[in-house]
Amino acid sequence: MDTDQIGIVVLVSLFILGFALRNWYKDRSKKFLISRQVIGGSVLKITEHNPEKPDSIIEINLSNIQFDQVAFGIETISKKRILTKYYFHDMNLGDSELVMSHKEMTCAYLAHKKKLVYALNDLGIQLYRFRFFAEVAPQKILKSPELSFSSKGLLYKPDTGNYN
Repeated sequence: MDTDQIGIVVLVSLFILGFALRNWYKDRSKKFLISRQVIGGSVLKITEHNPEKPDSIIEINLSNIQFDQVAFGIETISKKRILTKYYFHDMNLGDSELVMSHKEMTCAYLAHKKKLVYALNDLGIQLYRFRFFAEVAPQKILKSPELSFSSKGLLYKPDTGNYN
């Protein structure tokens, strides 16, 4: 083999390696922390799993809290700043699940993003801005910051427009 053939073999092998690495990176599961808030010793985390795939999941995790009964939901915020609460257990979210661990004092709600958006559209709700909440007691409600969906369907914290 001469040097031209060796160079072509090396370039082809580098191309195949790069393509395999790209496919591995695209197919691995991704997890993005949208919000983490510490409220009175309790931690409320909003995490989005595989946001660019059709089977993406939104995880609302509550830890370091004493609970007997926890209700998770979404609070919609209209353009006129009118707040409306919707509880997940009242909505038809299909195979979404509530995971509780009394030993570790954690509670998590896993909701499929597509089913959540469809359930809100079935109720006639247009999502402008919203926040997730966890109601631990009648007077103790833990809320996430305002969130919104981008044009590509990704969760993000929108700009408030308030500056110094």
